[in-house]
Amino acid sequence: MAATQDYFYEPGDVIYEGKPFMRAIGKKLWGKRCTNCLRRESDLKFCKGCGIMKYCSKICQKADWCYHKFECSLLKCCSDGEHLCTSVLIGNVIMKMQKANWKPSSEKILNETVSFDSLRTLRGESSTNSIFGIALETLKNSLNAYIGEKNIPDDKLLRSLIGK
Repeated sequence: MAATQDYFYEPGDVIYEGKPFMRAIGKKLWGKRCTNCLRRESDLKFCKGCGIMKYCSKICQKADWCYHKFECSLLKCCSDGEHLCTSVLIGNVIMKMQKANWKPSSEKILNETVSFDSLRTLRGESSTNSIFGIALETLKNSLNAYIGEKNIPDDKLLRSLIGK
């Protein structure tokens, strides 16, 4: 990024702080860390909805609800697999986008408005690569167990979401 003004940052300065569009916690951390702040606490409390994710405080649970609401009722449907974290992340993105009727959401970062739709989609050989095709089918099977077949978008849209 080219400097347009004479701003200098010192080590430790917070340049930007924002929330991700969506997040997913690796299954190895479920119940071991606060789902919101990732603190290790001995007194973590289960979410009463799913009974899977844990939080160190009501404040963290409320702060995480903007993400957890998409997965809370679905986590029990997750099947173990090597791509579980990817399935949860992509599944949560799909559910969030569906809830917004696939309308783009945006956020102001510094002086620029950025939306999920504005993210570049990786393209190239994925449409002809047989390994990618197999991975896509594996992901679709995992998503089917997690969010249900009726919620899985067509292959073109799914490829676009994966590419972002």
